[in-house]
Amino acid sequence: MNSPGSLCFLGRTVCLTMTLGWAFSTDLHKVQARCNDTITLPCSLTENTSDYRYAVWYKLNFTRLEGIVRKSRNGPIQPYDYRREARLGDSEALVLPWVQPEDSGEYQCMLGADIGKQNQFLNILLNVSECVATSAPTFAPVIMATNSNCVFDGSYMELSPARILSGFSVLGLVKAMLCLLSIWVFLKFKKTHSM
Repeated sequence: MNSPGSLCFLGRTVCLTMTLGWAFSTDLHKVQARCNDTITLPCSLTENTSDYRYAVWYKLNFTRLEGIVRKSRNGPIQPYDYRREARLGDSEALVLPWVQPEDSGEYQCMLGADIGKQNQFLNILLNVSECVATSAPTFAPVIMATNSNCVFDGSYMELSPARILSGFSVLGLVKAMLCLLSIWVFLKFKKTHSM
């Protein structure tokens, strides 16, 4: 009979095995991608063997493995609750459409071995470039004419800073006068209705 202590020990052993398997893996392939590309991360382990029960893709998020997708040798593909669209391609390759910089990081392909054999791991470092706008916006003059005699010849008049300042000053004075006028009207209205 299993005691709670032995189950806890088993859980720690599995966690330690996964962590050490990740940390001491010698295979670290690097893949460079551009923003919005559809990329394929190959699981080249399948080139050397077809003797595995299942293939699983993980992403290392800080200190934990996040499951992406799993496929049994002759069974259906089982997606995990991963935060973005992902699918399996040929030879258990992981396909990520429309990659973004936040998709950068370490991924792991694991082939689960048959009983009595050893699991195989392949780590891939994905680096996605920043998204950059491909073209600069262009501006064209917009002309709205109601009179057919009005034609814009493309020229304009530069205003000096003194002229701009005087225009804003006049605008400010007009606003202050309108404010005082509305206060005066409000007080007159209140005075006539309070009597």
